[in-house]
Amino acid sequence: MAHFTAFDDSCDSSALIGIIVNIDRFLPVVQFDANKIRIDIRNPWAHCKFTEWTTKKYADSFKLMKQLITDLKLSNTEENRILGELNRWETNGQNFLSGTKLDVEIVAEIRQQTHILSEYAQRVCKETDIKFVKVQKELTDLESKYKELDVKLKNLETELQKQDEDPIPKHIQEQIKIQVEDWEKKDKMFVTTRASDYVTECLQDNSCVTITAPSGVGKSFISRHTALVLQKEGYKIIPVYAPTDIRDYYKPGKQTVFIVDDICGNLY
Repeated sequence: MAHFTAFDDSCDSSALIGIIVNIDRFLPVVQFDANKIRIDIRNPWAHCKFTEWTTKKYADSFKLMKQLITDLKLSNTEENRILGELNRWETNGQNFLSGTKLDVEIVAEIRQQTHILSEYAQRVCKETDIKFVKVQKELTDLESKYKELDVKLKNLETELQKQDEDPIPKHIQEQIKIQVEDWEKKDKMFVTTRASDYVTECLQDNSCVTITAPSGVGKSFISRHTALVLQKEGYKIIPVYAPTDIRDYYKPGKQTVFIVDDICGNLY
């Protein structure tokens, strides 16, 4: 043991016992004692349940620690010094538990160790509080970011759902909206005629109506007015420029009125 001199009071007892147990330079009996101390004393004391520490367990623990000191084969002076310390702590521990008067040195030692423990506990609590505040802030930030992402995700899902529900591209929808709004403004000047009434009647029994007439007589005006009338009944107006647009923009189950205005002057 004399070869191992770089240890002081700051060395953790668990680590020191582990060194003895795992280094082959120690005798097997020493390693056995150290391992038994770790299992029967150190671990139970570190996770202390006071009801388990009976008078017998207390006495057996000191007996085992004394056995380790003896098996280490220290010098007589060192062995006697350590055994004396163990005897002193064993006696005073028993006196403390039984309420017997303690000597001044032990009282001072208990006071010092209690003070050290108190300072350590306060330092740990302070560090824990600082870490808790930091963790709490990080959790709050994460929660805020999660909410932002959740809103974005819901908006994206809504947008994708709209795209799935409506086959018309968004930019085309905007163009249609502007176009229909323009029709609504101009329709305020519309005057009902026999021709417009006839077109409306035809739509009662037909899903497709073709309007033909010379250029400039109001085909487009009548068709747009008729579409706006249907819009009030729940139909969606979709102006298109080719028959293929009807195929691309049609959605089954959706009430839709398609307006195809031919550039030659004929309106379908």
